[in-house]
Amino acid sequence: MIPRRLTLKGLYSYRSEQTIDFERLVEARLFGIFGAVGSGKSSILEAISFALYGETERLHSQDSRSYNMMNLKSNDLLIRFEFESYGAYAGIYQFEVSGRRNSKQFAKVAAFKRRHLKWQDEDWVPIDETAEEIIGLSYDNFRRAIIIPQGKFQEFLQLKGKDRTEMMKELFELQRFDLHWKTRQLQGENSTVLSRMQGQLQELQWASDALLREKKKEEKGLKKEVKAQEKRLEEREVREKDYHTLQAAFAELTELEREAPEWAGRDKTMRERDALLADYRQCVLEFKPIMGRLAELQSTLHDAEERIAEGKDSLAESEKNLKAELAAFDDVASEYKQRDQLLEKVAQLKTMIEMGDSARQLRDLTADVEAVQAERATVEAQFNDLQSQQKTTVERLDSLRQARSTLADLIQLRFRAEETQRLRDDLKREEEEIELLQAAIARMKEQNTQGTAKDVQKAAIQELSTILERAETQVERRHGQIATQPATDDLSILENSDSQSLDDIDTHIEEAEVSRDDLGKACQELQVRIQQHDERLKSLEENRIKVDAAIGTARKQAGEVEMGDIVDLDETALSEEIKSLQNEHEAIGANFEDKERLINETRQQLERLKGELDVRSKQQTIDQELQAKLNGDLKQKIADSRYPSIGAVADILDRDIDIEQESAEIAEFDKQLHARNERLSALQAATKDKQYDADEHQQLRTAIVEDKNAVAEMNRRLGGLSTEVAKLETDLAARKELEVKLQEKQDRAENLKTLERLFKANGFVNYVSSVYLQELCHAANERFQKLTRRQLRLEVTENNTFQVRDFLNDGQVRSAKTLSGGQTFQASLSLALALSDNVQRLAGAKQNFFFLDEGFGTLDGEALRTVIDTLKKLRKENRIVGLISHVEALQDEIDVSLRITNDEEKGSEVH
Repeated sequence: MIPRRLTLKGLYSYRSEQTIDFERLVEARLFGIFGAVGSGKSSILEAISFALYGETERLHSQDSRSYNMMNLKSNDLLIRFEFESYGAYAGIYQFEVSGRRNSKQFAKVAAFKRRHLKWQDEDWVPIDETAEEIIGLSYDNFRRAIIIPQGKFQEFLQLKGKDRTEMMKELFELQRFDLHWKTRQLQGENSTVLSRMQGQLQELQWASDALLREKKKEEKGLKKEVKAQEKRLEEREVREKDYHTLQAAFAELTELEREAPEWAGRDKTMRERDALLADYRQCVLEFKPIMGRLAELQSTLHDAEERIAEGKDSLAESEKNLKAELAAFDDVASEYKQRDQLLEKVAQLKTMIEMGDSARQLRDLTADVEAVQAERATVEAQFNDLQSQQKTTVERLDSLRQARSTLADLIQLRFRAEETQRLRDDLKREEEEIELLQAAIARMKEQNTQGTAKDVQKAAIQELSTILERAETQVERRHGQIATQPATDDLSILENSDSQSLDDIDTHIEEAEVSRDDLGKACQELQVRIQQHDERLKSLEENRIKVDAAIGTARKQAGEVEMGDIVDLDETALSEEIKSLQNEHEAIGANFEDKERLINETRQQLERLKGELDVRSKQQTIDQELQAKLNGDLKQKIADSRYPSIGAVADILDRDIDIEQESAEIAEFDKQLHARNERLSALQAATKDKQYDADEHQQLRTAIVEDKNAVAEMNRRLGGLSTEVAKLETDLAARKELEVKLQEKQDRAENLKTLERLFKANGFVNYVSSVYLQELCHAANERFQKLTRRQLRLEVTENNTFQVRDFLNDGQVRSAKTLSGGQTFQASLSLALALSDNVQRLAGAKQNFFFLDEGFGTLDGEALRTVIDTLKKLRKENRIVGLISHVEALQDEIDVSLRITNDEEKGSEVH
């Protein structure tokens, strides 16, 4: 997970919207976020965690989180975090949290809304995936591997052995190595299987190798007997087949000889049908076409006579109708010529309707102009009133600002007067001290002291004199300070000049500024409305001029018409009249066109009838000539044939014989007759000099049945014996396999007992935890030893506590608590980075981003120098590290950074 952009608003101390662009920070590999204590630095990490997982280090869901997270001066909360992910969920994502305070109940904040988006096809698309799915880390692992909250940095190094083991179990989910109950479960399953196998083995005790050999020997002897019996049966079946074939041949021969007279009669009938078929085929070929054509011509000539008669009648009727239609068309043509007068009357009526519409539109436009003018006058009056209110508000605002300035001066004067009074009190106290010093010096000088005591007294007087000079100098400085303060000592005039009054005036000023701005906006809106009314009046006036011109043009077309009459016209009646005239005009035109079309159609029909009648008469003459010729040809053919007359030929053709079917039936009979004769000759040859003995044949059949029953019985016995042998083989193999598996399960039971003793009381989990800790320590030492120039190395004791091997002291070990501040930071950083690498590797994540929230304020100068050098070396690694701190020395050393400030009015801001 690599951050790209974070937007905050209304979260903790962030009042106004702030955006952090991480791209420049990430490019630097090492960056810092600096600011004073309480500026809002840690809130940045909480915002990222809450946007991704809905969890924070500071507040839990039962802490009224929605209310407590929102800035008390804000009504809205927004967290928008944009980041880039890799691996299975590679892409750019945006997680957003938003909330709003109830406008009527300040303490009521509804549950925050959340949105998850992904950048696809140049747009943000909503998704359902969670941060844990995308990043590959749970919230707990995220704050241990990517973001380390404040106060948690050195925790891992300083934990006791037992607590660190528990942390390792939770961090790396080592409870999965708690195999005690799983071992107990496997023991139960193994015991169940063992009992089941013992029962199965008891059922298979009957199967043995000796019994199997005995049964196989018995099976072999029975198979030999079955083979001999099957051979005898096969020989008898061959003999029975020969008897059966001879029996069938004698029976078929007898039947064929018995049916011989019947087949002779059918052969005679078929010869007669064959002769008739020959006559029919000849008549069809020679006479049927010409006789059929004559019949068609006869029918055609009869139909032609009827159609010619009908055509003559139709022609006469059409000529009569044409004369009547021509007579009626003259009246319709006269009416058609005068129909344009109707259109002229329609145009005049339409002009009157248009004039009426224009007159009403002119009347409506005039009314609209008057209404807009009145509304504009109202708005203009409101605008003048608001301008007056705005002027009054500005004057009041100036007055309030002047009063605030005066009050601020009074408050400043009060503070200075109080300072003057304090200086005077200090001056008075210092002058009293000077008098006491002067008196002490005078007393010492008056005393008569001899010897060593005199030297001591002289030294004391000298020291008091020095103190007196410094005191006098201080008094002179106090006089100078008092001279610059207000001359008045009367503070009564300032007793009401306090910050509370100043806050009240500020409140009034804010209210006046809001009122002034609101009045200004209202005035602007009214100015816009006045301008809109002016534009509306201009548009209405232009439309009124156009309508008035249109009315003048229409009056010229319609003649002199009074405007009052035009406005009051019954437009509905005029429209009905126009419609009636238009319908009449269309009806006259349609009637004229119908009559004209009917006359043309009648003329065309008349000409068509004449043409058809002429064609039919000519065709009738041709058909009559063809009929005479065909009759002559037919008579000549009959004379040349062996048939006596046309009637005899017609009788033959009337039989309507299916030539193909009849030919096929005759051919099929000839085929069957030939096959029968062939079969009869073959049977006679096969039975020649042979006799069939039915008794001997029956005895052979009986012997075959007995042989088959004997073979079946033997096979039944053999099948049972084979089944018994197969079952014996299967059970014997199963018994041997079961004995092997039973031994395996018994061995497994012993092994599981050993595992149960090994896994009891989390012993194995603690062992795995120690292995993980050793590997983690080894990975951390790769960095820690480089940072300490191979002088120190971390080690893990048997109790899973950290100790240090000191190579500057002959490789002796000492407690990790003896490390200096800088060395502790180096060890903690090395462990944190190793922990981050392991957690991300186990989670399948490839990200190498690491955020550390640690103040470093407890480090001395040397330790801080070590911290700075250590952080600079991180630039050379393929890792992105962000730091949060309030230490100024770190900010001077890190090239790329952000600064967070917290203003009392504006809240936290990012610079």
